[in-house]
Amino acid sequence: KHAVSIQRQTTNQDNYGQPQNTWSLIANRRASIVPTTSIEKYVKSGEASITKFVITLRYESLLSDLGPNDKIVHSTVDYDITGIINADLSNKVLEVMAETRGR
Repeated sequence: KHAVSIQRQTTNQDNYGQPQNTWSLIANRRASIVPTTSIEKYVKSGEASITKFVITLRYESLLSDLGPNDKIVHSTVDYDITGIINADLSNKVLEVMAETRGR
């Protein structure tokens, strides 16, 4: 299992009243991270890759509302959350669908 931090994007205003996005820590946990697929495609700015992962966490109510405004960070890698499954609807395991993008 890997040490991960779970973060939520929040929007605040800077000193000039302009919106500013920041990341706030929700929790530090241990999780398994398993790659599922990887694709490469060509975009106007060049080649891009998307790798999808399943990140498994122990269920807890604090994490039950994770969604697209959240991310999981392991080491220097940001995993953007794309979906959440409460495995077997048993409130024991959360399977987080996530992806990374690269060039």
